[in-house]
Amino acid sequence: MGHQVKLMPGKFVKAFVMGNKNDAADARAIWMAEQQPGKSVAVKTETQQAVPGLQRMRQQLVKFRTMQINSLRGLAHRVRRSDGQGSGGTR
Repeated sequence: MGHQVKLMPGKFVKAFVMGNKNDAADARAIWMAEQQPGKSVAVKTETQQAVPGLQRMRQQLVKFRTMQINSLRGLAHRVRRSDGQGSGGTR
């Protein structure tokens, strides 16, 4: 139909909002931002969108594992059987 689709960062469009936030002001801001050259961004693939979620999940697993090791170390310390540092002594 002759329309060119562009993905624009919200922070860039927000700079053009004048007055209260409503649909008309948002549409005007999008139109004004579109007139500026070279501010569109590339669309992320599904893989690019999934990577941050996987990284967060890994960080949570590492944090939970460290928490369990520290808990075991604390229990061992109570009974005066403290092992060395690292996860090798707690397995």
